[in-house]
Amino acid sequence: MANIFQQHKYTIAIAATGAVAGFAAAKLLSSHTHAVPVPEQNQHPTPIPKPTPDPKDEEENNIYETQKYVNEYLLLHYGEADEVLRHSFVPMDSLEFPRRVGKECLDAYRSVDKSKLPNRAFDVGCGLGRTTFELAREFEECIGLEQSQPFVDACNKLKQDGEMPYNVCEEGDVHSTYTARIDARV
Repeated sequence: MANIFQQHKYTIAIAATGAVAGFAAAKLLSSHTHAVPVPEQNQHPTPIPKPTPDPKDEEENNIYETQKYVNEYLLLHYGEADEVLRHSFVPMDSLEFPRRVGKECLDAYRSVDKSKLPNRAFDVGCGLGRTTFELAREFEECIGLEQSQPFVDACNKLKQDGEMPYNVCEEGDVHSTYTARIDARV
């Protein structure tokens, strides 16, 4: 397995980009919300104690646990081009990132001698599972790991039913209804 990582560092780095970068950015932004006074010359700054977070508040304020975020991620993972980008002048190569990550990983996997490798895939931080479902085309066993329970519930519904309707806010109170679908052969 180490040879795959050494031969295909680029592919592995792309596969980690979505979950790792998003999580790191969220943690970085959330940890820098308190003002720190600038010390006067030759003085040591007095640290401002951070309030102890209440786990109940954290659960209530976790945007990844909201239906709005589930819907937005469904659009990111499964939306058609005209649903995601409604204007012809936008960069179309930004579309279908989770599907393209799965394709990159499958291309790397197909290029090595599989006789020495297990036929399993593990997608850490799978979000709404598009990359995981893409990997399931080739692997006997494919596991997606996600910390957001609403995301996991949506993935399981897609796995069970093959499709799932969702609403996306277009502007103000205007919403559009779309349907996320996975390939029946997955």
